Amino acid sequence: MSKDFMISIDESKARKLNRVEEHRADWIKYNQTHLSRVYPSGKRVDSSNFNPMTAWSKGCQLVALNLQTSDAARRLHDGRFRQNGDCGYVFKPQTLRSNVAPGVPVSLSIKVLCGSCLPKPKGDKRGECIDPYVQVSVFDVSPVTGRETYAEKYTHHVSKNGFNPIWIQDSPFWFKIENPDVAMLQFTVWDRYVYTKIAAKIYIMCFKRICI
Repeated sequence: MSKDFMISIDESKARKLNRVEEHRADWIKYNQTHLSRVYPSGKRVDSSNFNPMTAWSKGCQLVALNLQTSDAARRLHDGRFRQNGDCGYVFKPQTLRSNVAPGVPVSLSIKVLCGSCLPKPKGDKRGECIDPYVQVSVFDVSPVTGRETYAEKYTHHVSKNGFNPIWIQDSPFWFKIENPDVAMLQFTVWDRYVYTKIAAKIYIMCFKRICI
């Protein structure tokens, strides 16, 4: 196939390609020399989004989302491109650019320490203080099955203290990172009683460097 040929498929077709090991390998190999684009299904009339992690894990260069919708997939998208200053281009890891074997699974240890000057949830006008707690989430894609994986942990809540809450834990949260080149880490702060997200940040982490 000519190098100037680009395939364009919807999210349903992309998921089907991931169900068969041979197709997953062929898709990665194709993306080493060609462009491919994945876009939301036409059934998403509410402008919701699909999880872009699977397409990214196969080296797809163009993963289109409905940017007018602020959902979990949009936050993953925003987090992915923070590593380059939001310029719109991220260099693929070497495992997706050549025939290098995927990274070895690693363990990630996280301790949530404290916060500072946390605002009340947007739109909430009741009360003066919040009861914040932190959700730590890891989004990953298994290099063996090609399926998306998700794990989350929660701290305890701190009563009526959004100024300088402290969550120092007796033991850290542990996560297994199956695909270090693809996985993403998210911290989300919640108010215990409102159950409305206060703030969320998603980071690209080099897990091999921060693991204990």
